Amino acid sequence: MVKKINIEQQLNIILKKTDKQLQDIADDICKTVKIQLQYNLKKHWYDTYNPKSYHRTWELFNSITGKIIHKKLGDFEIIVYFDTDKIYAVENDDFWNYHMGFDKQAFIDGLISSIEHGMKGSRINPRRGDVAHMVEFTQDWANQYARQLLKKKLL
Repeated sequence: MVKKINIEQQLNIILKKTDKQLQDIADDICKTVKIQLQYNLKKHWYDTYNPKSYHRTWELFNSITGKIIHKKLGDFEIIVYFDTDKIYAVENDDFWNYHMGFDKQAFIDGLISSIEHGMKGSRINPRRGDVAHMVEFTQDWANQYARQLLKKKLL
């Protein structure tokens, strides 16, 4: 006796297989984009200046986080971001405090934007005017990478 599978069952089998492929692709993209953002941050920010009056915490670099939200079958949202909960404002004995302004207030929320779009502030800020565009560069790279990966894996 031959077991019959109706069209709806066949479609569900195909959709679940495709969903698994897309999950694998989303995992790859998330992991790789996180690494690329770290690379761009290091190349376009950390490597462009060697601090003399403070020690780097590397909290910004280590705050880069990726997650995938599986909304529904075949629908994934990939988010790579700076998790500001991993960056701490600390007053220390040096002239420069970690992630803190001269007013002793935390400077975490504006830190990423300042690095991405241009550092402002005091004339004595050695990074004043510096800009990294690490998010912009990573977004451009990620779009191209995702398109190539989807073509390669799904066709």
